[in-house]
Amino acid sequence: MIITFAGIFILLGGKASPNPSNYLGDFFALCASFFYAGFLLISYRLRDRIQSSVIMFISGFGSALTLLISAFFVEGIQVPHGINELWPLLGLTLCLQVIGHNLLAHCQGRINVNLSAIICLTQPAIASVYSFLLFSETVSPVEVFGILVVMAGVYLVKAQFRKGNVLKEHTL
Repeated sequence: MIITFAGIFILLGGKASPNPSNYLGDFFALCASFFYAGFLLISYRLRDRIQSSVIMFISGFGSALTLLISAFFVEGIQVPHGINELWPLLGLTLCLQVIGHNLLAHCQGRINVNLSAIICLTQPAIASVYSFLLFSETVSPVEVFGILVVMAGVYLVKAQFRKGNVLKEHTL
C-alpha cells in the first residue's frame, strides 16, 4: 500500500505543464479513490446481509438525491433539451451505475476487500492515462514513472494475497 501511495504522489508531483487546474483535478481523483474505497468497504460488509442489487439501488438513489440538491444550489436545475443532450446521461447511467457498479458489488464476494481498496488507489493513474488518450494531454516521464510505481504497488499487494501473507480483512 505504501508503494502505491508513493506512486500516486510521484504521479501528482510530476506534471509536464503544472498549473493549479491540473492539481485540482488530481486532488479530486485522489479524493474519489478514498471515497470509493470507503464505499467498497461498507458495501462489502453489507453484502453479507443485503443483496448487492439492493445496496446499489439505495446508493444510487442516495447519490441522485445528493447530486440533485447540490446541483440546485450550485448551478440550478438543468433539464436536457433533446436526445443529443440526453443520450450521454443515459449512457453514463446505464453503463456506469447500473451495469458497472452492480457488477462490482456482485464481484466483491470473489475479490478480497483489502485488494479492492488498494485497486481504487489506481484511479489517479488511470485518469492520467485517459487524459493522455482522450484529451491528448502531455504526460511527463515522472508521471509515467509514478503510474508504473502505482501498478507495481498493486501487483505486490496482489502477490501477497496469492501467497497468503496478508492481514485479516477486518484489520483494514
